[in-house]
Amino acid sequence: DQISDTDRQALNEEFLQLRAEIDRTASATKVNEQSFDQPLSLDIKVGTGSDASDTISISLAPPTTASLGVDTVDISTKAGAAAASQAIDQAIDQVASRSATLGATQSRLSFAEDNLSSSIANTKAAAATISAANIPEQSTELAQSQAQAKVGTEALAQANKRPGQLVNLLT
Repeated sequence: DQISDTDRQALNEEFLQLRAEIDRTASATKVNEQSFDQPLSLDIKVGTGSDASDTISISLAPPTTASLGVDTVDISTKAGAAAASQAIDQAIDQVASRSATLGATQSRLSFAEDNLSSSIANTKAAAATISAANIPEQSTELAQSQAQAKVGTEALAQANKRPGQLVNLLT
């Protein structure tokens, strides 16, 4: 061991200050008006319906020294420093896992945003097409087509009744 007792005490003091800063930061940080030193649970509505598939949920333990298991770590002794190393490794793993959860949730939110943006664009395009339609003109064209079809059908019916007259007209 190349660290003197005085150096170890100084390192422990610095470690205690860093540990206090972690808790202060967690307490001072707010997410959705909720302090980050408490468990975080959010349900984010991402669709137009009311079922569970239109909600993205996330739950995280607070990023405090207690939840990370380093709140009682003491590195003032060689044995304490050795135990602290394992506790800090586990805390780093927990932080990495929470970071992965946040990243996955962010990806889901981004995907949902893209889907909603596409739906909005399609709805606007459909509304524009509907509003651009000239209903009176379309109605007139429909009535004209129906009248032409009716006249054609009647002419065909007359021709079928008197096939000789049609031949006389054509010659």
